[in-house]
Amino acid sequence: HMNVQRPGEFTDAKQPGIALSGEALGENMRYWNTAYERTAPRRIYGCEAAGNYSEWRGAGREYAVLEWRLRMETVKDLLIILIGSSLVSNVVLSQFLGLCPFLGVSKKTETAAGMGAAIIFVITISSLVAAAIYRFMLVPLHIEYLQTIVFILVIAALVQFVEMFLKKFIPSLYQSLGIYLPLITTNCAVLGVALTNVTKQYGILKSVVNGFATAVGFTIAIVILAGLREKMVYNDVPESFKGMPIVLITAGLMAIAFCGFSGLL
Repeated sequence: HMNVQRPGEFTDAKQPGIALSGEALGENMRYWNTAYERTAPRRIYGCEAAGNYSEWRGAGREYAVLEWRLRMETVKDLLIILIGSSLVSNVVLSQFLGLCPFLGVSKKTETAAGMGAAIIFVITISSLVAAAIYRFMLVPLHIEYLQTIVFILVIAALVQFVEMFLKKFIPSLYQSLGIYLPLITTNCAVLGVALTNVTKQYGILKSVVNGFATAVGFTIAIVILAGLREKMVYNDVPESFKGMPIVLITAGLMAIAFCGFSGLL
């Protein structure tokens, strides 16, 4: 049992004058948890706690503050990942991944938006499934070396689902995307996100946020390029720069422009 003398100081109820160390505090937490039959241990600022500590007598207020701080830190981390993956470290313009669909499907804004929506779905869901498989299957079985093969299989299954959905319900978009839709399976951006989540040791929530933010960044880049290419049709481009050369120059200028977001973080 515990008493709280002042904020941040916990004492043993049996010996009120003796402040508890971190280890002793953890033991008291576990005892308290057993008394209330809680079974969900949590790590809070180095103190091992458990259960719904808002119901703990005497220490509930202190733990409510700790939980609020922990949640704020989590939100802060998620916002950093969201901004960093979508703008600062844009998957196309900063990491140069996924250039094949970026250049091939950016002729029209509608087609580019459709490809972006497909990429958002595939990367977000694949990040969730890949993180769950890695954490609950590959790591416990000590077969982490199979992660690349497993991730490719997960991505391929999701791409097949998207392809069947578009073919049945949006055939015009399916025809517009053409060969680039099944090529999402081998898109290095999709696989790169799954591997990055493992490398950075993201949890499932952070993996999903990172995947979603990366896909949003890809969509922003490809839609902007598509809009510029539509306008360039009416421009007087020199003969030697027509076609892909002027597109590559435009993409390079976009990459330089996106460097301005580096000051956000």
